[in-house]
Amino acid sequence: MAGTGAESGERWMAWCGRLEAIFGTEVARCLREGAGDSRPPVLRINALRSGAGEARALFGGTRLSWCEEALALPAEWLPEDVRGHPYLHEGKGYLQNRSSLLPVLALDPRPGDRVLDLCAAPGGKASHLAARTGEPSALTAVEVVRDRAYRLREVLRRLGAEEAQVVRKDGRLFRDASGYDRILVDAPCSSEGRLRGPEDPALAYWSERKIGEMAHKQKGLLARAVRLLRPGGRLVYSTCTYAPEENEVTLARLLRRFPEMEVEPFDLPAAVPQLPLVTEWRGRSLDGQLAGCRRIAPAGGHEGFFVARLRKSPERTSPAPPASRGGRGAAR
Repeated sequence: MAGTGAESGERWMAWCGRLEAIFGTEVARCLREGAGDSRPPVLRINALRSGAGEARALFGGTRLSWCEEALALPAEWLPEDVRGHPYLHEGKGYLQNRSSLLPVLALDPRPGDRVLDLCAAPGGKASHLAARTGEPSALTAVEVVRDRAYRLREVLRRLGAEEAQVVRKDGRLFRDASGYDRILVDAPCSSEGRLRGPEDPALAYWSERKIGEMAHKQKGLLARAVRLLRPGGRLVYSTCTYAPEENEVTLARLLRRFPEMEVEPFDLPAAVPQLPLVTEWRGRSLDGQLAGCRRIAPAGGHEGFFVARLRKSPERTSPAPPASRGGRGAAR
């Protein structure tokens, strides 16, 4: 689906108008003008197969101050050259954007935790979760699309997490009576934080209708995650979009529906640029708890991101949902 130049221009202007409605004129201008800035990936050292010393001997670079397993590479190392290096082919490292490290750091899984990645492909965050716990067998990774599930399985195998359980199923329908201590919902979204300008081909897929479709899907994924989370457990929700409908508004609905869930504030490292949170949207004030969420600005190599951390009360629970009717075609 490729739009004409005029269509792309119209979509770009519509998107820029939404940015102003969300953040105000000045922040929107900065986001618009910085959309094409370089965002070089960092090398995440895979603790299941390698150590920092080997990576630095091969590539040089410096560790990120806030993520000991991530290496900012020298400018002479182009991403395509690093991807072709034997170090990555042997599963010792993984290239990813700085922002995509943050959901796993916020979830902070520990050895002994039972961990679920409910939207796991292509596998960068899932493999990071496995490395953080040091126990790949404690990880369940869910992906609905067949080709993406195959890719996920291959990434986990290459990075030494082949013992993780890969389940090909719509995350909204996934069930496990045992429950999980830590759940990541890095949800499919409208990907506004990755748009690079009016000529970006991805702009052809952006629309307010798309935002609404994604918000509906996210609502279902979060509801399922709450049901799967053990009392006292932690849930991290993340997107790479600016749309309040997919971020603060989605979480405000979750907090109303599930009173046992509460936002667990966390601090971002000082080196991570932030955007202001949305406290009201289209005339409606949002839950004050949402001040504990975090928006990452697309600057300093980061992509635009939203991260929220929530905890499930050990005491309060919501009533069980009604029995599912049908759905056989979606469960795979």
